[in-house]
Amino acid sequence: MRARQSVWWPGVSSQIQQLVENCSECAKHVKPQREPLLPTPLPDYPWQMVGTDLCEHKGIQYLITVDYYSRYPEIHQLKSTTSTAIISILKAIFARHGIPEILRSDNGPQFVSYEFIEFARKYGFRHITSSPKYPQSNGEVECMVKTVKGLLESSEDPHLAVLSYRATPMPWCKLSPSELLMGRKLRTTIPQTTKMLTPEWSYLPQFRRDNVQFKSKQKENYDQRHRVQVQAEIPNGSEVVITSENQLVDGRVCFFGVHFECCDSFHLLLSSYFRIWTVKEQRIEV
Repeated sequence: MRARQSVWWPGVSSQIQQLVENCSECAKHVKPQREPLLPTPLPDYPWQMVGTDLCEHKGIQYLITVDYYSRYPEIHQLKSTTSTAIISILKAIFARHGIPEILRSDNGPQFVSYEFIEFARKYGFRHITSSPKYPQSNGEVECMVKTVKGLLESSEDPHLAVLSYRATPMPWCKLSPSELLMGRKLRTTIPQTTKMLTPEWSYLPQFRRDNVQFKSKQKENYDQRHRVQVQAEIPNGSEVVITSENQLVDGRVCFFGVHFECCDSFHLLLSSYFRIWTVKEQRIEV
C-alpha cells in the first residue's frame, strides 16, 4: 500500500503480492492457514475401529479407548505405561467387546514397540499411528481425552460420571453410546421403568422360549442323574443334623423372626422353605 503511494506502474500490486508470497523470510513469520477438516468416515459396525491414547490427571496415568462408531469410552487407570501394561488392558477390553479391525494410536513408545507389533499381528487387527506431533489426525480419541479429564475433574464419583456419559443420548442423534454399542439402555441412578431398560431385539421372544426349554431340560437331567426326591417340610423347632465342612453337626430349624439364642450360630437359608437352620459354634450366610 505504501509503495503505491510513492510509485506506480502497470501491474505494481500483483507484482508486490507475488514478491511477498515468494519471500522465504516472510513465510517464516506467517501463521499457517488451517486446512479443511477431514471427518473420519463412520465405520460399518460398532467396535470396527477404535482409538486409544494415554492421559494424565492429577499425577495418575489413564488409558483411554473409544469406539469410533458409538463414541463409547473405556477408561483404565495405569500402574505402568509400558507396552506390557497397555497390551494387558487392551486384551481385557477386547475380551469384552471383541477385537476391532483397526486400532488407532499415536506414536508413543508403548505403541511402536516390537511387543505391540506382535500383539497386533497375533490378534489380527490393523494398527494405524497418527502423524508425529500431529495428534489431530487421531481426533476422536483426543476429543474423548478432554471429555474424560472433565469427568474426572468435576465428579466426586468418577465411575458414576462415566456411567452417565455412556447412558446419555448424544444431542445430534438422540442415541446414547451404550445404545449404539450394546443395543440397550444402561440403568443409572435416574429412575427408569422396566420397559425403558428392556431392549427391543427381534430375537428376544425366541430367546425367552429357548431359555425356558433349556432350563426345563437342565432340571430334568439333574433330577434324573441325582435321583432327587421332594422332601417333606420340616416343622419349626425340629432337631436336625447337617453336614458342615465334611462333619455332621447338630442343629435346630428356625423360621424367620425367631430370636437366636447364640450369636455364633450357623445360618443356612433354604429359599424353598424360607427358613433358617441354626447350628452352634459357626455362622455363615448363603
